[in-house]
Amino acid sequence: MFRSPLQHKIVATEKYFIRLSLYIHFNPVKSNLVKRPEDWIYSNYLEWIGKRKGKLFCNEVWDWFDLTPLEYSKMMEVYSDEKYEEDRKLFE
Repeated sequence: MFRSPLQHKIVATEKYFIRLSLYIHFNPVKSNLVKRPEDWIYSNYLEWIGKRKGKLFCNEVWDWFDLTPLEYSKMMEVYSDEKYEEDRKLFE
């Protein structure tokens, strides 16, 4: 559900960036468009987890945040509706 046409948020910390990315990648699941984030072909989640090459992702993210595609994938596996709702309040 879109609440406003555009939002601007300052991403000041690594933790905030990763939580925001998980939240965005989980959106299609929460909206009942797909069962798993990797099923939503319109996001860059597949690039994040190293399953597709594309122009919507910068591989330098792994160096910036000391994170691997596998670690991010595991973070998404445990991301839940409860965590989504908690993050939604944070990002509003």
